[in-house]
Amino acid sequence: MDLIEQYKELTEKCYPAPPKSFFSEIKSIVQKYPHRLEHIMEEDKMIGGCFVLELGKNIYGISGVVIDPKYQGKGYGKKLMEKIHKEDRGIFILKCNQNIKEFYLKIGYKVIKQKGGKNYMVYINNSEVIDF
Repeated sequence: MDLIEQYKELTEKCYPAPPKSFFSEIKSIVQKYPHRLEHIMEEDKMIGGCFVLELGKNIYGISGVVIDPKYQGKGYGKKLMEKIHKEDRGIFILKCNQNIKEFYLKIGYKVIKQKGGKNYMVYINNSEVIDF
């Protein structure tokens, strides 16, 4: 099974609720930008993943973060985000629900806007990319 299929299977496990699949929503977003699927494997099985979108020079969007429910709360989300922040230097933005906001705050993200129960957050791992 290729990585996209493994990611789709993982999203269906994490977000089984209809009417629109989480994977379909993410797929429609990532098709608009250059992107890559970042992931974590355990025993040849994807247990976490997300898309990193190239929004501009040194500006990245993080979309569709999922961790297998059996592995949540064990540091894999942090490991996934550290892997992303190590690979790319710049500004990272994401949107998350209230229930996961504390996780992102703990790893260094800052809330820049709240709207409709969503938190818009930013993480900067290289201040040199900001040119004022």
